[in-house]
Amino acid sequence: MEFLALGEVANGGSSGGFRHGEALRSIDVEQLASDDDAALAGSGLPLAIHAVRFSGRRASDERSPWRGWPNGRSWVPRWLMVRTPDGRRFEITHEAEPPPASNATATAQPPLEPRRLEHARDAFVALVGQARAAIEAGILRKVVVARSETVTTATSFDASAQFEALARFSPAAIAFSWERSPGSAFLGATPEVLARVEGGVLTTSAIAGTALAAVDPKGEALLHDEKIRLEHALVVEAMRSALQELVTELRVDEQPRVLRSERLVHLETPMRGVLGELGLLDVCASLHPTPALGGSPREAALAWLAAHEGIDRGFYGGPLGWTAPNGDGVMAVAIRSLVLEGPTATAFAGAGIVLGSDAEAEWRETASKLELACATLQVLGESSTPRPSRLTSEADSGIRGGPERAYRVRR
Repeated sequence: MEFLALGEVANGGSSGGFRHGEALRSIDVEQLASDDDAALAGSGLPLAIHAVRFSGRRASDERSPWRGWPNGRSWVPRWLMVRTPDGRRFEITHEAEPPPASNATATAQPPLEPRRLEHARDAFVALVGQARAAIEAGILRKVVVARSETVTTATSFDASAQFEALARFSPAAIAFSWERSPGSAFLGATPEVLARVEGGVLTTSAIAGTALAAVDPKGEALLHDEKIRLEHALVVEAMRSALQELVTELRVDEQPRVLRSERLVHLETPMRGVLGELGLLDVCASLHPTPALGGSPREAALAWLAAHEGIDRGFYGGPLGWTAPNGDGVMAVAIRSLVLEGPTATAFAGAGIVLGSDAEAEWRETASKLELACATLQVLGESSTPRPSRLTSEADSGIRGGPERAYRVRR
């Protein structure tokens, strides 16, 4: 599914929590019903959009790339253009006239300046050493440490062109872009869905363990690596435990399978269950963050990260997606992502640390993920004819908006 959303007619606050999102969905259904549009009120079309920070806490560092961004956001767009997988198109508007077409144009990006690492190799290796010490002391079983990398250009990045290049580069991923204001955007292409609901059925996956596809194209080494299997098993264990309290008829695959995402391969264990009265955001609130992004035990890992990691993750690793009036929806995990602010792009990547993790190997893993997140920056830096964003073909998708806020997603 692809959609383009502009403006806002209602919001559930900016505290960043899931509770406001559920309240917003109820308000949205009532508003639609009051307009005598029962068919739309009972539809599975995306109407409310949600973005939640990784931890709900903002760093006080003025150098943070997330300065000026909210704690979180849930809102009903003023105008939506939706294209479903079967090719049907819907226009949903809460105003008399649709918004004017964007007059943004894509321009070639100047050559990139050399990358500046926000966390040097020595600092990251030391952080991994601290994490291993906490694990050896029995404080943690696993913790995911993240780092960032910054790229600068002579002029501002074009968020629309960046999104188009990213979506083309990662056709199997969920491509997204939230344009907070002109020149300020959060975008990425994630292979990971935190939770998906269709017709009352919840599907999700535990995804943990990474290798380069060029080195292990079929994921055979991943499947037989004891460290990777432990890291993955901790995610499966935590998600299974949470879902047992939330769904009925829970089914969890007995063995992981290999998931390929562009240049990387991962281990994935699919899960499925039937929801009762709970909603998608209730499930996400219980699952997030899974040990694939935080650690195990969850609260101890989050406390350790707050004390030791030293960066503001912002919306990196947080849930981001949409809900429909009938309860359907998708919330993805915003990884393989970067935040644009004028001429600066900051990408994020993490690595799961367990007993036996090798610091140099974890550094190389984060380097591979950062390279993937920044791949489109390289493409646009070398390209002279990037395309403007539009909804015209199966290869195109997006949500672009005016100066208030906007969001794009492709499912």
